[in-house]
Amino acid sequence: MKKSYRIALLSVLFFAAAVIPAQAAVPQAPAGLRKARINSEQVRVRWRDRSDNETGFRIERRPITENAFESRGTVPAGGTEFIDAAAKGTVYIYRVVAFNGDGDSRSSNDCYVNRNPALVPVYFNVRLIALTVARVSWSDRTNGETGYEIQRAEPGKPFKTIIIVPANTEVYDDYSLSPANTYIYRVRTIGRPAICWDNSGYSVERALTTKGGVRLLSVDVRGTGKGMVTSTPAGISCGSKDDHCIAEFPLATDVTLVATPNLQSRFRGWVGIYKCEGLTAPCTFSMGQDREVGAAFRLK
Repeated sequence: MKKSYRIALLSVLFFAAAVIPAQAAVPQAPAGLRKARINSEQVRVRWRDRSDNETGFRIERRPITENAFESRGTVPAGGTEFIDAAAKGTVYIYRVVAFNGDGDSRSSNDCYVNRNPALVPVYFNVRLIALTVARVSWSDRTNGETGYEIQRAEPGKPFKTIIIVPANTEVYDDYSLSPANTYIYRVRTIGRPAICWDNSGYSVERALTTKGGVRLLSVDVRGTGKGMVTSTPAGISCGSKDDHCIAEFPLATDVTLVATPNLQSRFRGWVGIYKCEGLTAPCTFSMGQDREVGAAFRLK
């Protein structure tokens, strides 16, 4: 009885396997479709073959003003490029489909041919907003871009990309600069590589020189008396007509300040420099940072 049951069950399973068709094995979709202009009349489209069971590839296109794709030709299995007539003037959208006896794959990415590149950014400008910080700005006049590529170079050296910022950005602050150095900038709009929309050309070039190689020394003449404050190296000279002066000194320079009171006054001491606080002798310190110094005078 049990043996008969097993035989009947196996017969049913065998019959079911015989009548259920095998699942279709359509190819995988091609990927990375891109284009390259051969001449004013012809274009080459290339793609990446991701399947191993295709019979061939069908190349399709449509004018951007129409909805229906038409076949432009086929290539055998393993093919990865196709040359087509596509005179400049009409914008076309291409796609590629792999096929075999079981059907078509999904289509590749769309690829635009004869579409104008993204627009070059305008009103491009670069300026210092701190001693070693550059603000790069431009005007966004493209719709649908994926971002902006900012490149930088030093005189006599090639440009290198420092960052790609998101779409609709119009300003970038560059904090990666060295002191007392010259930099040249340019920017371009990034189109949409996934649909073969080309990047723009580069903007005009703008240069600037950082001021990080100097430090600022500010001196205030204070009190009821009067006098002069001068420096070595030269740069500070204030007190007779101006009670506040500022000068730049190279980074880490040793600066000596000397206070000279007039005949009706005497010098009371320095304010703001820890090592010289309250002293009346000349004060020497290093310009490792921006400094503010007070010189106090009073009447005799």
